[in-house]
Amino acid sequence: MTAIEDVMEAVKVRLETLSGVRAYFEEPELATGAAAAAVIAYAGTAYDAVQDGQASDVNLTVTMLVPKTADRTAKLRLYAFADPTRGAAGSVRTAINGTLGSEVDFATVTNSGGVSAYPLDGGEMLGIEFTVSVAV
Repeated sequence: MTAIEDVMEAVKVRLETLSGVRAYFEEPELATGAAAAAVIAYAGTAYDAVQDGQASDVNLTVTMLVPKTADRTAKLRLYAFADPTRGAAGSVRTAINGTLGSEVDFATVTNSGGVSAYPLDGGEMLGIEFTVSVAV
């Protein structure tokens, strides 16, 4: 079985393949400029939940944050991260769905929320939260 930290690290590596994204395990300082932040958090484990009880699901939340420069520009950037089209360049789903570089049985982005404001020290960012399920 893969350790939770290993799963989180593998997701971080995949998210950082997205243009301009830096991934964190804790809420970052307020991002400035064009950088986007991906915050990865452990959301629990469903034990023996998949593959007829032979594997467990590690559940994560990934919150994609962008600077709130102009609302429209920030929202368009977030919509690109949430693009539901299979294989869409720049989407969180495309970056994560799969075996995370052969680290796990499979990883799936199961859903996303709407655009929300996230207050951080020194300002506010806009973000979308994704739910990720990883079979280990």
